[in-house]
Amino acid sequence: MSKSLKSVKAVIFDMQETLYTNSRLYPDTEQFLKNLMEKGIALAVLSNAPKTVVENILAEFKLTKFFDSIICAPDYDTTKPDPMLIGITLAVLGDAVGKKIGKNQILFIGDRPSKDIRCAKQGGIKAVRVLRGLYTTEIPEDKYETADFEVKDFKEVQKLLA
Repeated sequence: MSKSLKSVKAVIFDMQETLYTNSRLYPDTEQFLKNLMEKGIALAVLSNAPKTVVENILAEFKLTKFFDSIICAPDYDTTKPDPMLIGITLAVLGDAVGKKIGKNQILFIGDRPSKDIRCAKQGGIKAVRVLRGLYTTEIPEDKYETADFEVKDFKEVQKLLA
């Protein structure tokens, strides 16, 4: 397996415990999002929370400007890890940035094997698990909960994308 993610043109983020924890932003979040945006990488949020909650959190942390799309599972009567959400995210994000995004060009970054990583892997895309927050000790149950890469922080993801 390739040890880099140079072909990535889009990134899907989980929010809680990935971008922030306990109502505070992780220290590397804003700079990482800024770096991705400067590289022309399209960014989306995929959340199980209602859209108003997601929009309020992004606004509170002043992160709204970084995201091209916000996909909220309740809008589609489902929840992560439903792999249908990956197809929806690809379509919505592709429309938002005006270009088709292939499964081999997108990456999901999350913290929870049973929700985030399973959603990505069953949806046919690469996944990075950030080992911080509440689910650091959650053990993957099968291959669909095992990320392609595990990192401590976004600095390590930045190296994979370089």
